[in-house]
Amino acid sequence: MYKVIIDTCSFQYTGLNFDKSNSIINSLIKHTKKNVEIIMISIIKNEIISHINHAIDKDREEILSCIRKRKWMEEILDEELINRETNKKMENFKQFLLGANVTEVDVNDILAEEVFNDYFIGNYPFEDKSKKKHEFPDAFISKKIIKMANDDKENNYIFVSSDEGLKESLKGISNIKMFTKIQELLNMLAVDSEEIREEICKYFENQNYDVVLDDLYKNVDLIYDDKEYVEFDLDHIEIDSMYEFDIIDYSDQTKEFTLGSDFYFRLCGNFIKRDFDNSIFDKESNEFVYDQFDNICTIYIPRVYIEVKVKYDDGKIEYLGINKSVEFDINDAFDYTYIEKNVSPSRLDNLMAIWD
Repeated sequence: MYKVIIDTCSFQYTGLNFDKSNSIINSLIKHTKKNVEIIMISIIKNEIISHINHAIDKDREEILSCIRKRKWMEEILDEELINRETNKKMENFKQFLLGANVTEVDVNDILAEEVFNDYFIGNYPFEDKSKKKHEFPDAFISKKIIKMANDDKENNYIFVSSDEGLKESLKGISNIKMFTKIQELLNMLAVDSEEIREEICKYFENQNYDVVLDDLYKNVDLIYDDKEYVEFDLDHIEIDSMYEFDIIDYSDQTKEFTLGSDFYFRLCGNFIKRDFDNSIFDKESNEFVYDQFDNICTIYIPRVYIEVKVKYDDGKIEYLGINKSVEFDINDAFDYTYIEKNVSPSRLDNLMAIWD
């Protein structure tokens, strides 16, 4: 039996999305029916609830702001509907606790004196002097995990967190294994053989992920403002960087594997982007009276999580496609490769004529 504690930051990495449609959460729940017990320490639960409440407030404010600008929406979006939709995040979290049969534990049996001793000595997780006073919750989490593991040597404990100081405080405990992401945990649980995962990863590497890129090009949803991009001609997509695939789920019946990884992409093509800083918009006429544009050939997209499915049977690998829809929000682009900046409207007309 694996006893698993997942830190707030690792749930945040998945967007605090506890909906069963999230394959990471769904796979995690499946494993609790087999050989996994999820333990949630009260401090972590309260942090998650706090973050979800903050997200709900933000969602509500965005919806209400949109309604204030578009009065007609008041007729179709009443208060009850808004509350029901925005509260789904919290309901999904509650359903996750039930569906995964999560064991909740408090820290009442941890001596505050021990935590303060670590604070004054500078032991992990109090190693960073500039952040020491903020690490008390982590210190109690650390002490609780150590106590559980030491009191229960017959079981293996797994802690999932990207907090290096917190993980350092757990080193040396023989029955505690650590991961950074939930995907890494699922990868370990999905198959016993690391060789299978390496073989599948090599399959994608050998063909430079071309099947994934072709699939992505045909199916990706591109989100951008057509007032900002007056020309958006995507030629192809390239991988800027990525992590190795982790196996998220596996079906023994169908021999199908679900794999996930974080990608950074380059969108290559012809893009004409309005330079809002050097353009003038007239509110009365509701149009731009003076324009400047940037001619761009590459748009760099930040981290996007991609899941794919493959069939693996007797050493043969068959690519089945992207597991769920993917969106590229162009507003999140963090860099560009420019062909020409500060293009005038007349120059733009000449460029457009050449392309046509």
